[in-house]
Amino acid sequence: MSFNKQSLLSKKNDINIIYIIIESSEREGDSKRYLARLFKKEGYTVFLIMREAARFLNFLGLLNKNTLVIEKSSQNYQVKWFEKIKKTGAKLIVFEEEGWIPFDWKDFCTRRLNPATIEFIDEYWCSNQKQFSEVKKYFKNLNINLTGHPRWNLHEFIPPDENPIKKIFLFSSFGNLSSDTNFLEVMNVECGIHFNKSEYQKRRKIIKNRLKKFKKLLLKLTSDSEIKQEIILRFHPAEKNLYEANFLNKIKCSTEDLDKDLVKGNLIVHPGSTAALDASFKGLRSLYLDDGEDLSAAAKMICEVSSYEDALRKIKEILNKKKLVLDRSILLPFKLDLIQCTNSEFSLPNKFLIFSLNILKVYILFFSSINYKKYRRLKLKYDSFNNKIEKEGVKVLGYGLAE
Repeated sequence: MSFNKQSLLSKKNDINIIYIIIESSEREGDSKRYLARLFKKEGYTVFLIMREAARFLNFLGLLNKNTLVIEKSSQNYQVKWFEKIKKTGAKLIVFEEEGWIPFDWKDFCTRRLNPATIEFIDEYWCSNQKQFSEVKKYFKNLNINLTGHPRWNLHEFIPPDENPIKKIFLFSSFGNLSSDTNFLEVMNVECGIHFNKSEYQKRRKIIKNRLKKFKKLLLKLTSDSEIKQEIILRFHPAEKNLYEANFLNKIKCSTEDLDKDLVKGNLIVHPGSTAALDASFKGLRSLYLDDGEDLSAAAKMICEVSSYEDALRKIKEILNKKKLVLDRSILLPFKLDLIQCTNSEFSLPNKFLIFSLNILKVYILFFSSINYKKYRRLKLKYDSFNNKIEKEGVKVLGYGLAE
């Protein structure tokens, strides 16, 4: 396996400013800050920015041929935004962060990497070898770069955990079923002309059935007298109103940061979760719940695997094992040959920019008060961005923009 060295940032270029799009600082904050530090070391001016704020900067005329935008996804709804980026002369790299858990690769290469976006992408970064090879099959003319993922640079690669299991965490990942999400509408917007309604109706039914089995397993674990370990449910950040109040009264739920739950002595049980891959990288034992309907190639390669029906027996088996030795070689740390920035002169009209971003803030607050369901996630993302990023010691310049 070799890393592609034909990156925009590996050869002479006119780029002096990089905008890294960040959607959820809870999930992406650490890895995006890591990327920012790498680029800053080479002399680039780097900003972490929410997508809507980036679009606002474009409206103000602040994107140009010296700008690189690193996006995090390329669904059909991104086409107009990508087209605007290219009209400014700016470069566009897409670093897909959800290359681990697609429905299947056909779905991934029509929904997460939509064919209509390809003409605008200068470079596409893949976090794992399987994703790299599959994308290459579907888009032979796309400039693809196998970079690995910065989340694996942040964790210490440690031997398999041999500590007695004290806690069993069930990582929920059913955000597509949230009360504020219309599953079919989201799939339609992401797929565009490739949307197949009947196919996604079947998938929604599969996911709903999976959630039922996940809840059933939770209750089985908490009521099994043979299991002495603490059973804890951890929600996905996008989930809303999936678990009834009377159900949650029977379950202990985690409110901790992810790193505090990913410690030695914990077993992670999940239906397909990128966070669970962090667990495997850190040497924790993990069990992937496979109903045969999802690809989740990475999870199958680095986790123990069980059906929902057999999960209770499998968990008890794992509790009696000293350690699980799993292949973690597919979890590649980020690696890219970077050339030093040769055009470092850049100044941002800070006062004007901050004033403009405050207008954006008022806009979001106003519309979230009128249509909370539609704008709830947007408001939560911005609030999370500004609060979380600031706590990490990063300088927040304006609403949705940090340096």
